[in-house]
Amino acid sequence: DNESAIHWALDSFQMELNELTNVCNEQEKELRLLQNLMQEQSDRSKLISAQEDTVFHELNALEINALNFSEESHFVSKGCATVMEEIQSMTDVKLTSIPFKVVAQSQSSGHYPTINNLRLAYRTNEKSGLTAEEINCAWAQVAQLVNSVCGLNNFNSPTIRLIPLSHPCAKLLTNTSGDQSVHNLGCDATPAPGCRSALPTASLVSFVSLLSQLTSHIIFNGIVDQSTLPNPMSNHSINNIDVTKIVESDVARWSCVVFCIAENLRWLSKLPIDIHI
Repeated sequence: DNESAIHWALDSFQMELNELTNVCNEQEKELRLLQNLMQEQSDRSKLISAQEDTVFHELNALEINALNFSEESHFVSKGCATVMEEIQSMTDVKLTSIPFKVVAQSQSSGHYPTINNLRLAYRTNEKSGLTAEEINCAWAQVAQLVNSVCGLNNFNSPTIRLIPLSHPCAKLLTNTSGDQSVHNLGCDATPAPGCRSALPTASLVSFVSLLSQLTSHIIFNGIVDQSTLPNPMSNHSINNIDVTKIVESDVARWSCVVFCIAENLRWLSKLPIDIHI
């Protein structure tokens, strides 16, 4: 009986040992699995840490770039502001008024309008010492002023061209419906005895048309408001005076036309410059 009890006890211990062995094997498997998971987590942590370092470096580089951009932007903004101030200063200077001084007092004053101290008139006047040479020089200055304003405002007339520096006076080239003609913008220096020399009326008609085209171009492009123009113009009129209907001998009306032209020329000489960026 004792021997049987011993065998039974040994078998019981052996079974418990076997169970413990199986449990230990399972625990070893779980331990290996946990070790593998821990290794994966460690590797992933190292990878994330490396990526974080890269991100921090890139972020630092971006912050440096942002700082540089801010400084460059400030510098460029300052430069742009300086350029805009210079453009405004250039706009404030009326370039055409520097070489061309146009004076037109009231018609009732009895004074001729002048350009660069040269009297602008329709015809000569011996009593006041107004010669054809002075009138021709004055209209040549007018032609140069108009050409300067045309150039500054990118305007070319499709029908009329001014030639300021021509002998013995400035000239107008007209091209209407294929018919070309040349007109003197000045007086005859050697008129017939007893006659006063005067501008050809056809020249004044063409000049009024050219001046009207130029002012219309300037107003259309919004450089100035139409209300600032001293005398309204059309292709054949100025200040509501139709120049095509004035006879050559009507000195008073032609003189009025010349005065209105002078007022509009003074307006042209003071125009701001249209500068595009």
